[in-house]
Amino acid sequence: MSYSLMFSIPGIPESDEDAWDEFDEREEANEENELAPHPLMQDLINQLTKRYPCICTLPDEEIDGGLWADGPIENNIVGDLLILAIVFSKVEEALPFIAETAKNVGVVFYDPQTEKIFRS
Repeated sequence: MSYSLMFSIPGIPESDEDAWDEFDEREEANEENELAPHPLMQDLINQLTKRYPCICTLPDEEIDGGLWADGPIENNIVGDLLILAIVFSKVEEALPFIAETAKNVGVVFYDPQTEKIFRS
């Protein structure tokens, strides 16, 4: 089991309920249309992996100590959306950095576990 993280480009509805619904609709539409990765999502991944490398790049003996629950994490970009998963044992350590990085990159961060949305 892992801790899910979701990101989108800005311009989401002001209502959190509407924003969650829109995310789901956009994810489905993006998957159907096979949209190219948005540059902001790639930038976010680049920033995050500077501190927490993708498990695909770690030596075998370091994979269990990695943050990401899957990889390559670039495959988790769906057009202008990004869905990531981190291991539970590192949530407290990594979540503040992830939230701050998303804000600095200029993307919206959704935390499905707490049902909070952090707008940049």
